Amino acid sequence: MHSTVFALLGAVGGGVLRLFPEMLGAWASRQQKDNAVRLAELHLEEVRAELAARLDIAKLGAENVEADGRLAVEQARAESMVIAQSHLTGVRWADALNLSVRPVATYLMLLLYVAFKLIVIRDAVIQAAGPTSATVTSLVAIVWDDDDAAIFAGVLTFWFADSVLVRRSKRP
Repeated sequence: MHSTVFALLGAVGGGVLRLFPEMLGAWASRQQKDNAVRLAELHLEEVRAELAARLDIAKLGAENVEADGRLAVEQARAESMVIAQSHLTGVRWADALNLSVRPVATYLMLLLYVAFKLIVIRDAVIQAAGPTSATVTSLVAIVWDDDDAAIFAGVLTFWFADSVLVRRSKRP
């Protein structure tokens, strides 16, 4: 009986030993396939990420081109308005009105400014008529300050720069 058990154990052992390399081969083959699938998935993710980055770059490029186009259109529109305003139409009264707007507005603002300063001087003189008298120096300090100097400089600079630019645009 022992010999039968040993024969059976030998048969099972021989079969297992024969099947063991096959099972190891199948298991290794399965691992290789799983690894290949994982590598393919990683490669696919890498390709997707690269394509997404390229798409984002393309979208940014398109947005930049679109923004540049809008800017060019706006610049052309502004330049055409400046050119249209600076060219005479041939209608004398319309051209005269167009050319007089800025100087008339400047003169009106200057008149309002002078009137305001005269009112300030009058009020200073009225207030000083009491116990103390207003001196020229105190009136100048009230009427002319840093803000007045800045306004005066801005107006003069504007008109002198304008005359230079007008002369330059008339050159051939």
